This record gives sequence, structure tokens and C-alpha cells, in this order.
Amino acid sequence: MSTLFAAVVLTPLLVLGQRDQGDVADQAIPSPESIQRAVTQLGDNSFSARQQAMEFLWAAGKPAEAALNKALTSDDPEVVYRARTVLEKFKYGIFPDTPRDVLQLIYQFRDGDLNAKRSALRLLQEKRQIGAMMTLVNTEPNEELRTSFLREFLADMEKTIPHLLLAGDEAEAEKLLRFAATMDDGMRHLAVYLMLRGRASDEIAHLRQRLADAADPDFNDAKLLAYLLRTQGDLAGAREAAEKSLSPTLLRGILYELGEWKRLAELHEEAGAPRDNVDPFGGGGRDPFGAAETPTDTIEELGYTAAVHRLAGNQQPYDEAIEKIKKLAADNPQQAWYCAEALLINDRPDAGIDVLRAANPAGAFDLLRLQQRYREAWQLAGIGPPGGPYEPGFEALVQEVKNEGKENQNRVYLAANVVRALYSVGEKEPALRLFSMLGETVKGDANDNRVRVLCDAARKLGLMDQAIEIAADRFAKPHSSYLLRSLFPKPAGVADVWWTYFRDVYPNESNEDTLRRIHKLLAPASSPNSTEPGAEDFGALVLEVDRRTGSFVEAERSKFLQAVAETCLLRGERALAKSYIEKVAPSSAASALQLADLHAEDQEWEPAAHWYQRARQIDATQMLAIYLEGRALDKMGRADEGRKLMELALLAPLASTSRRNLAVGFKERGMAEEAVRQWELIARSVPFDDWHANDAALNLGNAISGTDPLQAAAYWERLLLSGLKVSSAFTEVEGYLQLPHLVHKTRGRGLLAKGDKVAAVAEIRLSQLAYPGDIKLAEDMVPEFEKAGLRSAADELFDSVYASNKQMLEDFPNSASTYNNLAWLAARCDRRLDDALSHAKRANELSPNNAAHIDTLGEVHFRRGDRDLAIQCSQRCLELEPNN
Repeated sequence: MSTLFAAVVLTPLLVLGQRDQGDVADQAIPSPESIQRAVTQLGDNSFSARQQAMEFLWAAGKPAEAALNKALTSDDPEVVYRARTVLEKFKYGIFPDTPRDVLQLIYQFRDGDLNAKRSALRLLQEKRQIGAMMTLVNTEPNEELRTSFLREFLADMEKTIPHLLLAGDEAEAEKLLRFAATMDDGMRHLAVYLMLRGRASDEIAHLRQRLADAADPDFNDAKLLAYLLRTQGDLAGAREAAEKSLSPTLLRGILYELGEWKRLAELHEEAGAPRDNVDPFGGGGRDPFGAAETPTDTIEELGYTAAVHRLAGNQQPYDEAIEKIKKLAADNPQQAWYCAEALLINDRPDAGIDVLRAANPAGAFDLLRLQQRYREAWQLAGIGPPGGPYEPGFEALVQEVKNEGKENQNRVYLAANVVRALYSVGEKEPALRLFSMLGETVKGDANDNRVRVLCDAARKLGLMDQAIEIAADRFAKPHSSYLLRSLFPKPAGVADVWWTYFRDVYPNESNEDTLRRIHKLLAPASSPNSTEPGAEDFGALVLEVDRRTGSFVEAERSKFLQAVAETCLLRGERALAKSYIEKVAPSSAASALQLADLHAEDQEWEPAAHWYQRARQIDATQMLAIYLEGRALDKMGRADEGRKLMELALLAPLASTSRRNLAVGFKERGMAEEAVRQWELIARSVPFDDWHANDAALNLGNAISGTDPLQAAAYWERLLLSGLKVSSAFTEVEGYLQLPHLVHKTRGRGLLAKGDKVAAVAEIRLSQLAYPGDIKLAEDMVPEFEKAGLRSAADELFDSVYASNKQMLEDFPNSASTYNNLAWLAARCDRRLDDALSHAKRANELSPNNAAHIDTLGEVHFRRGDRDLAIQCSQRCLELEPNN
């Protein structure tokens, strides 16, 4: 982007005192004649004429520099003195419009000692006066000190360079990028910059030639070449360059991305046998992307060892690593969770669950439930066999919750999981009894932690009445906003505002009634004809909030008005929501962006462009707002302006993690192709083990699983392996079964499509090892196996999944969902259709007017050839859920 363009369309992003030696777009450039005349007047007999000439030249900036330098050779000492004074100001970036606080920092740097200089640079950086910083650093005569200054603020390069790009100073940005390219982060940023500017190919050719010509090649040249090729997507070329760089970290990372597990396993073994005399949880584990000179027998080390040998197909060393992990768990029960993670990730779910039984009973219970091993789960929780009687077990479990202490959540997590499990298999009355017992137990807690666990479980089951009842007692005491967010998680923070408002308006109302009022407000479809608190006219409520907050200070009023707007959107009051967001948007970047999005969704491009521009005026780092403004301008027919803004928004993040904000923003707005392009660039540019690389792998796998299952599985495998680090964990324990299951299933589909039937069947068996009763696996793969001529494998998969679900009916004969699942499984696989009809009818008897169950019955009728009955079921589903 040219400096002129930046000055024209990005004026709000420019920083005073940061121009290129005085050249600004809104000031006419003095003619050479006027400059020369002013230089001559520096020696005028009139003091005022000399002073005016000096001020004119100072304001003229860079165009006057050559004439001033020439004036230094004048015979008139007055001319020389005044020319040198102006040039000295140019040297330090001092101009007539330089803000006073910036000017003071410039003087502090110029006249101060080392500490004063560093302080001045730091304060200038905080003020985003990057141009002034660069000018001062370049004035430092001591080269070693100048380099030190540069390195210090390049450590914050992800903020510094985008700021220069936004200000239109691309030449200075590239200068910084090339200086920073002596460091890995700098190389990654430069690689992205050159790629997006269409200059990566030239740089690659230049580096290759330089490496070929050099008698003693520069390792940094090879490393930069590897990063450039990686960013371009040429991983094979990147590997070759990484080998020349002699960087173990870089080579291992690229091998990891290539999925060259055998070579990684070889490198792993070449490092030597793990030592046995170290603390297995004391740190020092080998980074899979780092040097491996001193391996240690840590859980990270062993988990990674098992993974590379598993993926390389090296059975013996894989088995040996698994046995060592089991031993670590037995010898270190306080750290058994990490050992369980490593076992679950490495296709040993049974062993992982066994380790968790004592270390994390709640987690083990949930995993057993997901594997449909309910008898073991019930035994672990101590609640007796399926079907009851449950009361003795409930009483013992509740007593354990009481004894555990009010600050601890381990047993209450287990108890909450038991409630959810009971409810899901049709044991609703016992589930509600246990929930009620637990609610009474935690009422005296000093904080909200255990109450939140129970409320979260109840909300997920749709038991809002019970959740509100148990939470209400806590609201008589000091409580955290997290409790409200457990009850009403979305939109984030809105429930807090309504709680404050309603407690002020209805001070004598019970806590329970206030919570129900909020629930009614935020979930109006839950009981449309209710006369409970909150059923009052919404329009009148909105007007009253507006009136009551009219005298509030701006920040407080904005909070209430934004909550009103969010509630309007929840209730489908779109026009009203816009009108309230517009009251907040002038001073809030987030609200301005939201308002612009609403206009864009309605294809109102002019107001959309206006509010996107306002968002980035408030927050100059809003790359998403800049891009979307450009998109809106393009829709308005101003294609050139729009394209330049979009290019700038895509360039400025470079290889920083802030690019994720763009990807997420595009995804949220349905811009799938743009989102994928950003995820791909993130995956090719951020550090190999960075969290954002894992996030990119997740999203890329999701995007391509239907078209390229093998690559999707490879992406998800990378995400799975990230869980081996002690510092990371999946948000929900279910992920330790769900992700391996998904990886193997997707890889199996890809292998089958390639014709590798043996490997495909092996992968599907590993997938089923994680989720033995998953009907979706059988639904998808049984027909595929049959098409491929694998009738035996199809029979085996169907029979085992059917049997797993059939066993559940013996334990839980009132489980409508299980009957429904069996019917759907049989119908979709065209097997046991008589049984399917019986199961579908029973599901509908147990859960009448359930559209999903009626849909299953329709599918069974269709598979049996009863088209009229199938159509009747479909029509009934549409009556129940017309918007589905």
C-alpha cells in the first residue's frame, strides 16, 4: 500500500509526529524556488526574516533537507547555525506538530543516560509512536547499543510492525522485518509478509542461489528458506532446507507436519535411552520439536515416544512405552491424570480409564458412560446396579459430598455426572431425587463452586426450574457472576445486568422469582403462555430501562443499553436491537462492529461501512473491522478502495496469533472460504506447537473432512497429540475418546476410498475401541464396507454396535433414546427391520411427540416399504418443528 493511500483512507490510524520527515498529504509541498529563497533568508539582516525562514524550512520537512545540507557549506556562520539547527530537529523527528509529551520523550532520549533512553523508548512504544522510536534508535551512534534497542522492542514485534503497516510506512516495516529475520519469530513474520506481497518466490530463488554459491553456507539463510517454503506450502522443500539449517527444532517440526513418523521415531531413538534417575513429573520433558540431546523419562517424553512409534507402526517400542506409562501411574498416583491422558491419546482407552478410577472418578465415570459400560460406571459411583435400588448409594454419595469440604468439587462433579447419566438413560425420577439431595447438601457452601457444578449439569439437561431453585439460595449471600453465567451462559454477561436491574426495580421480590424473570426474558420460548415474573410486555420493559438509565454515567448506561440490545436479538427484535446498539456504538469498538454486522446482514452496505470504519477508528488493531469495511465498500461499487483495505487487513497480522481473530470472525460471518485461507496460513506460519496451530488444525480438519478425509485426519491427529503436553488439556474429558474415535474413523474412510481395505478396517476397529456403541460409526461405515465387498467387516461392525446398545435396554428398559438409537441404527443399515419397527414404536410410547423419535419411525417405515406411513411421520415432524 502506498503512503499516499494510507494518508487518504486511513487518516484515523495515523499518529501525529510520525510522518516521513515532514511530508504530509494535507500540506502543499513547497516549491524548490521557495525553499531556496528561505535558505537564502537564513542570513537576512532582519531577525524576524531569519526566524520566519527557519520556521518555513522546518515545516517544509524532507523537501528542504538537500538545500539545508548544502547550506552547511555557506561562508555565513548564521546560515550554517540555523541550517544545522533545523537538520538536528529533522534527525530526531521533531516537527511543528509533534505533541508536547512526545517532544519531551525525544529530549529525554537525546540528552539522557542509558536508562533514560530505554525509558523514553518504552513510553513511546506505549503511546504507539513507532516512527518516533525508529527515528531515535537510528540516531544512536553506538552500534551495539542501537542493536540492543532494536531487539528490545522487536520482542513486541507483533504490535510494532502491524502499526507501521497501518500507518502506511511499509518501507520501515520491511526494514524492521529484515532486521528481525535473524530470529525464528522474525523469519516467520518476514515469510508471511513476502508471501502476501507476492515476493516470496524471488526471495526463495535468491536464498537458494546464495546457499549454492557459498563455500560455507549461512545456517540462517537455510532456516529462512525453510520458513519461506513452509509458508508457501512446500513442506518437502522446507524439509530439505531445514536439514541444511542444522536446527533440530525446525526439522522436527516440519517432519511432524509432513507426518513422517518413521523418521521422527528414528530421531527420537538416536537421542538415546531415557534416564531412569529423574523425577518423572519434575519437568525437563523433551519438546517434540526441540533438541533431544538429554532425554528424560517424563510423562511428556513417554507419551510422545508412544505416539511416534504408534504412528510409525513400530509395535514393540510402542508397547514398551505404554508399559512404562502404566508403571509411572502406579508409582505416582498424585500425577496419574497425565498418565491417563497419554494412554487415552495413544489408543489405550481401557488402560487410561483404569488409571482414572482412583485419580479422577468423575472423569472415569464419564468415560465409562460414553463407552456404554454403565454397570462399571454405576459400581464406580457406588450407587448399586442399574435399575436400583438407588437410595443407599445416593445417601453414601451425598455424604461423601458433605465430607469432602465446601471448597472441593471432586465428589460433586461425580455426583453431577451421575445425575446426567441417570437422566439420559430414562431414569429421570432417581436423577431428580439425587439432584434434590445434592442441592440441599451444598446450600450452606461459602462460595459458588459446587452450586455452579450442579446448576451447569441441570441446565444441560434442560432442568432450568431445578437449577434456579438450587441457585436461588446462593443469591441471598455474596455470589460471583460465574453462578449467573452457569445458569445463563449466553449472551455473556447479560444476565448480570438484568439481575442488577430487576433487584433495583423489585427489591422485595424473592431471589427465585428474579431468576425466573431473567430466564423468561432470555428464553421466551420456554413457556410462551406463562404468567410468571418476566412475562410482562417486552417493549414496555425496554422503554423503562432506557428511561431509568438516562441519568447514568456513559459507561454504566452503555452496559445496560447493550444488554437490552442483546436481549432484543435473542427475542428476534432486530430493528429494536439496532436502535439500541446505535446508542452505544459511537464509543465502543465491539458495539460498532456488531451494528455494522447487522447492517451487512441486511445488505445495508453504506451504514455497514460507516460503522466498520468507526470500530477501527476506536481500536486501530481491529483488522477484522478494516477488512469488513473494505468488503462493504466493494459491495457499494468502490472496489479499489475496498480491495486496498482488505489487503491491508490481511497483511498487518503477519504470522502473529492475531490472525486467528480474522479467521474466527470470517467463520462467524459465514465467510467459510476466507476463514479457511486464514487457518491455512496460521497452520503454515505459527510455531509448530503453538496453541493457534492446534486451533487451525481443528478448523481445517472440520472444513475438509468431507472432501479430503486423510488430510483431515492428519490435522486432527496433530490436535490430538497436543494433549500430550502436561501444560495442555481438552476442555471436556469426553474429548479423550471423541477425538481418537474421529481421527480413526475419518482415516478409515479415506483409506477405504483409496482402496486400502485392510488398513481401513483396522482404523475403524480402533475408532470403535474408543466408542464401542457409536451408532453413527456403524451407520456411516456398514454401507461403505458393503459397497467395498467387505461383508464380513460390515456384519462384525453392525452386530457389535447393535449388541452394545441392546445390552443397555436390558439395564434401562425405560430409555427412549436407546430404543430410538437401535431403531435408527437398524433402519440406516437395512438390517433387522422388524426389530427396528418394534424399537421405534416403543421409543414413541416412552417419549410421545418427540420429533426426532417420530422421524426415526418414519425412516423405519420407509426402509420397510411403507411409504404412506413414512410420509405421515414426516408431516407430524413438521407440525411439531416447522422451522427444522
